[in-house]
Amino acid sequence: MGSINHIIGQNISKLRKEIDITQAELAEKLNYSDKAVSKWERGESVPDVSTLVSIADFFGVTLNELCYDTTLSKRESISQKKKTRHAYITILSVGLCWLVATITFAMLLVYAPSLTKKWLAFIYAIPVSGIILVVFNNLWGKRIWNTLFVSMIVWGILISICLTADSANTNWLYIIGIPLQLLTIVWYLFKSKIIEKIRYIKKSRSKKQENEKIS
Repeated sequence: MGSINHIIGQNISKLRKEIDITQAELAEKLNYSDKAVSKWERGESVPDVSTLVSIADFFGVTLNELCYDTTLSKRESISQKKKTRHAYITILSVGLCWLVATITFAMLLVYAPSLTKKWLAFIYAIPVSGIILVVFNNLWGKRIWNTLFVSMIVWGILISICLTADSANTNWLYIIGIPLQLLTIVWYLFKSKIIEKIRYIKKSRSKKQENEKIS
């Protein structure tokens, strides 16, 4: 067992990663700097008692769980079981989407044999699957995966439109996917920095307005 500083630091880091937030986001919740949170997680310093209580409350654990590694390790095994269950639910939901697409395709074969492009039922399932994955990933997963899932929605919709129209006049729509793809990647890679910048601008504006009112 390591020193109390390192145990607390490791536990803060584990709990923070469990709910998928950055050091800067945790620091903002606790009214500290991200450098302070970084020092806590490295075991270079330890929060005071009142801050430890706030951290425990924020993560929904007891002070005992936060300060000792044995109780938190039990939580980790429970957390792993939850993650496995969440993965099963997500896979089953996406599987259900493709089952509906398969049933739709089969029904069209039987009741609408003259209808062309019955296979589009599977193409339409791509963006729908992406929407399902984004919803469940926002609930349980790591937000960085949304880059892939949102891309799946964007390209799935564009492909669906172009294949449904079956016209050379709609092929230019694929060009729209390029900037949308780049925006998706930039947003999720720099999301926390962008949000921090927006908050900083808002705070600066509010302070400026307050100063103008005073003057």
